[in-house]
Amino acid sequence: MEVNFHKDIYLEDLSYYVPERVVTNQEIIDANSLKMKADWLSSRVGINERRWARADQSASDLAVEAIKRLKRPFTAGALFVSTISPDFLTPSTASVIKQKLGLTDSLPGIDMSAACAGQIFALEQAAFRMSASKDSDALVVATEVRSRYLDPTDRRTVFLFADAASCWRLSRTSGIAKLDWTLAQTRASEDYEILVPGGGSKEPLTSESVASGRQFIRMNDGAKIVDATNTQLVDGIRSAVEKSGSKIEDYDFFVFHQGNGSIIRAVAKTLGVREDQTWVCFDRFGNSSSASCGVAFGEAFERGAIHAGSRVLLVAMGAGYHVGMASFSFTEGFKK
Repeated sequence: MEVNFHKDIYLEDLSYYVPERVVTNQEIIDANSLKMKADWLSSRVGINERRWARADQSASDLAVEAIKRLKRPFTAGALFVSTISPDFLTPSTASVIKQKLGLTDSLPGIDMSAACAGQIFALEQAAFRMSASKDSDALVVATEVRSRYLDPTDRRTVFLFADAASCWRLSRTSGIAKLDWTLAQTRASEDYEILVPGGGSKEPLTSESVASGRQFIRMNDGAKIVDATNTQLVDGIRSAVEKSGSKIEDYDFFVFHQGNGSIIRAVAKTLGVREDQTWVCFDRFGNSSSASCGVAFGEAFERGAIHAGSRVLLVAMGAGYHVGMASFSFTEGFKK
């Protein structure tokens, strides 16, 4: 497990967007006549509500909303978009976003697919491009509309997944935080614990497959996912931090992928991270896949949980298995 160090790459700004529609546990239970208790979901899974997009909102629309929340308009630069719920199979969601923003430069717009770790994978690629080119800016976006892939009768998934977008603006000159290092790693799993089986070239959708729900998210082995998070991910975090020349104790704040509130707290406890050193918004926003880590990062920063001089570690693991980490050192005296 190797980490990649970055020189003179800064986080200039960050933003996020969650749809206005709030969907409670009880609303899902009632709408689908499920025999479950909302309180059980709150206590066992750690979720009370989530945000789902309107019928007229696609992944590109959520991304544009997040980008518009940046302090300075993005008018030119390479665009890296993480999504596993694209507007179309083609063209890329990045190209759709460029069109909606009216960006006329010819710099690349690139879609990336690494599930819940996607925005960190995209961040690393954006940093590599900036280091190898004359680009002075780049935009890293994660945008997901996972609610479109939910079987409303599947109790393993319908309560977990949500919609959101997050945005990180990079600069080569200055910013609120310096990007220290990143890690992007894939250890392929043969079991496909989380899978959307239909709709790709392996299994094109037909009327029969749609009728049987092959276009929906399936969670085949939740216990294996929990075990991988509690063991492999924790060991991976310790190893990556050590290889970067630091210790867990050197970090002031941790932002984890918001896959499950109980798992986030368990991982933090195992690492010796205090409750006030991390951020949990899964209970309100759900699991928005690759956007969830960025949403938590953005809200923690917005609410003042991240301070000047803070060292912050972002961690996400996604189906595949993809693991992403990013270390930021916030500058002294930055202004929100």
